[in-house]
Amino acid sequence: MTIGEHIRAKRRERELRQRDVGDQIGVGAETIANWEKEKAVPQIAFMPAIVRFLGYDPTPEPTTLADRMRSYLKRLGLSIKEAALRARVDESSWGSWERPD
Repeated sequence: MTIGEHIRAKRRERELRQRDVGDQIGVGAETIANWEKEKAVPQIAFMPAIVRFLGYDPTPEPTTLADRMRSYLKRLGLSIKEAALRARVDESSWGSWERPD
């Protein structure tokens, strides 16, 4: 299932309008409609609010270090730059760890 499908299923289960979900996540009803119709994908900054709305993380469980790092970024809505600052490492180092050769 895509993130948009997860959102649509939870919205229908709770009998909410797209506007209601958008208010909870911090976007407009049109954005929710676009996510549900797979016309767009959520920006990473909205993932924490999406996870709160759904009550679970809709992405697959990470299995590699690179997958765990990407999952961490999504879960917290961080850019690589922000994550590198938190970890007190150079941004290029974080990027190279996330994209191993």
